[in-house]
Amino acid sequence: MRASKLFLCLSIASFFLILSCQNSSNNTNWLTGKVDSAAIRKKIEKIRKEINADKKAKEIEQVMIKKVFEGFNGSVLIAQKDVVVFEDSYGYANFEDTIKNTPDSKFQQGKIGLDNTVKDYYPNFPYDGVTIRSLLCHRSGLPFYQYTFDKFVRQNDKYPSNQDIMAWFASASPTPPMFNLPDHFFSYNNTNYAILAAIISAAWHEGFICDNLKE
Repeated sequence: MRASKLFLCLSIASFFLILSCQNSSNNTNWLTGKVDSAAIRKKIEKIRKEINADKKAKEIEQVMIKKVFEGFNGSVLIAQKDVVVFEDSYGYANFEDTIKNTPDSKFQQGKIGLDNTVKDYYPNFPYDGVTIRSLLCHRSGLPFYQYTFDKFVRQNDKYPSNQDIMAWFASASPTPPMFNLPDHFFSYNNTNYAILAAIISAAWHEGFICDNLKE
């Protein structure tokens, strides 16, 4: 999530730079080198009206209220045409010290990249080419772990942890077949969420996240 947010922030920064360069004759006083911020604000407001940003922001806010009630914790930034439509933070970056999330909260400083694979964090994971991006987009093609652990839950009255699921993937024999190769089809699958949570845990224990929460 943080990687996506960083990308969007960089896109916004690029928008201001390009806008300033392309409209230098109108927006810049070459004697002082100052940018006409009023002209830039006017252009941004024009784009906001074109994309109906205010209406979208209200709709997104309603969705986030529901998500927070369901337990969402983190920061959200949504942009269109390089203009921020919605940005807010929820919950805590550090629960122990009750440090609230802000748009500047640091979590893992890009150590979890969208194009990293599960094997980067779990070398014994039996499938190649499954990236963070494919997990987030439900295009991993992985089997449903629920079917395998259904009997386990009934017998033990206990749900498997994310680490239990990763251990099962690494040791299952024969290896459960994939539904399809990664990034070929969309199919909602809770296995993706379990693996994403396990990757966050692995990154935490490697110090990728924990060190930055202390900053």
